[in-house]
Amino acid sequence: MTRTGYGSMIEFTVSEHGGQLISLTKDGKEYICSGTPYWAYSAPVLFPIVGRLKNDSYRLGEKVYTLKQHGFARNRDFICTDDEPLTYRLAYDDDTLKSYPFKFVLTTSYRPINNELIITSRVQNPSEDDIWFSLGAHPALKVPFDGGRFEDYLLYFECEEHAKRIPLTKDGLLSRNRVDFLNGRTVQLNYDLFKDDALVFENLKSRRISIRHGNKAVTVRADNVPYWGIWTKPGAPFLCIEPWCGHADFEDFDGDFTQKPGILSLEAGKSFSMQYSILIDA
Repeated sequence: MTRTGYGSMIEFTVSEHGGQLISLTKDGKEYICSGTPYWAYSAPVLFPIVGRLKNDSYRLGEKVYTLKQHGFARNRDFICTDDEPLTYRLAYDDDTLKSYPFKFVLTTSYRPINNELIITSRVQNPSEDDIWFSLGAHPALKVPFDGGRFEDYLLYFECEEHAKRIPLTKDGLLSRNRVDFLNGRTVQLNYDLFKDDALVFENLKSRRISIRHGNKAVTVRADNVPYWGIWTKPGAPFLCIEPWCGHADFEDFDGDFTQKPGILSLEAGKSFSMQYSILIDA
């Protein structure tokens, strides 16, 4: 089941499957790519992990658990709990506890303001113990969205960056190496940039990253995230600009979930929110 929301300048649709955005239009033009046949998603919520675990597993004390890449939220059915803003909820159950033995409530809300859609994901800890998790977003933005080819578009960073990327191994894990990537603000898009999987960055100065074509742009804004991923598949008509609180395992990580670099901990009764938005200047 899907529901559609309306702002003064944009229209959007969210699916209960994954609680994810599946359409975002302005003046009748679509800016979210369904992914098919290139990818099974459009803008999934990444929880309780971001990226891949080493051997798709992690350890808590003496117990070992299995979780596939990006966690289970993107493949679960959420419940719509509110229309203003449009809000979807996923809570722990017997099935989630088998692979992730923590109680949680995850909500994602969608609120339009003019030509911007603000998406807020919130994790609540209803238990009496601390929980550990990562949280991220993965919107697939249509490219091209204004004619031309993928290679005619620019990736534009809000600030001058002297950024190194963190390479991914063939198994989808992070390398300890850093590779020089950007000196400035702009990168001409081409599929070769992604021949070794996603571009992963830590502690960028920019809080806005845009896809530009002439004087038109689609921008992802996130004010308080430590990591960004940027990804597409060769030949696919989209680019994912992904704000992350967390990341894949490093290739030499020993599997102790509570010691995982980038992991978040949340005390009993507390909540954590991650907010990002998609702004259409096109």
